[in-house]
Amino acid sequence: MDIQDSALYREIANIQSDGSKPVHYSYRGQIHANGQTIDAMKVIEVDILRDYELQYSDTIIVRMQFPQGTYFQDIFPYQDALECTLFKDPLNEQGASVDLNQSMQTERYTCIINQTEGSPLLEQTGWNDDSKDTLDLKDFADVHFQLVDRALYQMRMMEAGSNFRNCTPEQALRAIMTTESQQVQVDQQRVIKGVDMVPSNNQTVRDHVQIPDGTPLVHIPQYIHQKCGGVYSAGLGYFLQNDIWYIYPIYDPTRGANKAAALTIINIPKNRFPGVERTYRMDGNNLVIMGTGDVKFRDLSNPFQLNKGNGVRFAAADKIIDSYANVKNNIAVASRGAINTEVATTARPDGLNNAKTSARRLNANPYLEYSEMAKRNGSQMAFTWENSDPSLLYPGMLTTVIYQDGDTIQQVSGVLLKNHSHVRMQGSGMTSQRHITETGLSVFVQRPVGNGVSTGPGVTTPT
Repeated sequence: MDIQDSALYREIANIQSDGSKPVHYSYRGQIHANGQTIDAMKVIEVDILRDYELQYSDTIIVRMQFPQGTYFQDIFPYQDALECTLFKDPLNEQGASVDLNQSMQTERYTCIINQTEGSPLLEQTGWNDDSKDTLDLKDFADVHFQLVDRALYQMRMMEAGSNFRNCTPEQALRAIMTTESQQVQVDQQRVIKGVDMVPSNNQTVRDHVQIPDGTPLVHIPQYIHQKCGGVYSAGLGYFLQNDIWYIYPIYDPTRGANKAAALTIINIPKNRFPGVERTYRMDGNNLVIMGTGDVKFRDLSNPFQLNKGNGVRFAAADKIIDSYANVKNNIAVASRGAINTEVATTARPDGLNNAKTSARRLNANPYLEYSEMAKRNGSQMAFTWENSDPSLLYPGMLTTVIYQDGDTIQQVSGVLLKNHSHVRMQGSGMTSQRHITETGLSVFVQRPVGNGVSTGPGVTTPT
C-alpha cells in the first residue's frame, strides 16, 4: 500500500497543517577575549552532539570566520580565557525577514579553540610581518571552537563525598547531585535547577551509601550505580541539559511514561518528502516527528547474546556469611541455591540459554549485572529529522516508532539514545543569513516479542 493511502498519511497531513514552526534562524556569534567583544563575520555551522548513553553533557563545535589579523592578535593569544556568545535571530518561514512574534535566543559559553595548530608567532609563519589592518584585508581565519556550558565547566573541576545512612541509592543520588550542583553560580544568579530522576528499581534501604571524599562530581552517579548497590536494572544514564540533571534507565522502553514527555517517530520512505519545512507537531506532551531521510536498523542482540550471554550467574556477597549453610545437629549443610543468583533475559528460540558466570563472581549488586544484560536485549535504529527543533528532545525520552507493514501499521517501543544536530548556512557567500537544522536520532528499541515473558525492566525469565 502506498503511504498516501495509509493511516499514516492522516498524521502527516496534521503535521503539515499545524502551522509554521520556530526552526528558522539566523545565527550570529561573538568572542569575548581580554576584555574585548569581537563579532564574527559569520557563523558557518554549529555541530551539537547529545549522547545520552555514553556522555553527560553536550559536545558543541561552532565554526566561525574572522578577519585574519583580528583573530591572530585579538583572539588567539588569549585562548586560555575565552568566552563565546551565540545569538539565534528568529526568521519567518519564507524569506530572510525577522519573525517579530518570537524572541531572540542567546547563550554564553566557555570557549576553547578546537584545533591543533601551534603558535604562528613562535613558528614564524609570517603573519606578524604585517599590521593587524593589513592582515584583515589579506584573508579570513576559519576557526572551530568548542563551547562548554559555564556551569558544567565549573562542575567538572568539583569533587565531593559523603556518607548517607538508612536511605536508598536513589535518595543518596538525588541529594548529593542537587546540593553539590547548586553551589555553582553563573553571573551570580543562574544556578542548576535540580534533578529530574526516573524512580529507581532498587528501593532497598541501605545502612550506608558511602561516597569517598575526592570523587569527581560528574562521576558520582556511576559510582553509586556500580559500587553502592545499583540504581536501575536497565543501565544508568545521566545528562545535564537546560540546567537540569536528568537521571534515567538507558535500556528500558517498558517503563511507564506517566506524564513525561514522549517522542513518536513516523518512519516515512526515503525521499518521499525531501526538504519538507514542517516536520513535527506537539500533541500534549507528545512530540510527533516525521523521519524523512535515511533510516538504519541494526540488530546486534543475537551475536551479543551468543558471545556474552543472555543470562548471568554470580554469588551474592551479602548472603554468603549467613545463608550459605544451615547447621542442624552440629552438621553444616551448604545450599548452592541460597546464595547463587542465576538470571536469564528472553529465552533463546533454540532453547539453549547462554548463562555465563559474571566477571564479578562474588558481588552484591544484581542491578549492575541486569544492566549489562539489558543492553543485549534490544536493537538500534537511526533516523533523520529535517528542519528540526532539538530543544524539544530530552535525555531518556521514551520513544515509539511507527511504520507501515503492507496494509497494516506497526509500532515498536524504545528509548532515545542520542541526537546529533547540524546547523548549517542555507546557501553560500557573505550575504547568506538563513541557517537550517537537521538532527540525526538514535533509538534503542525492543527486540521482537514472543521469545520470553517479561518479569521487570530489563530482566525476563525463560518460557
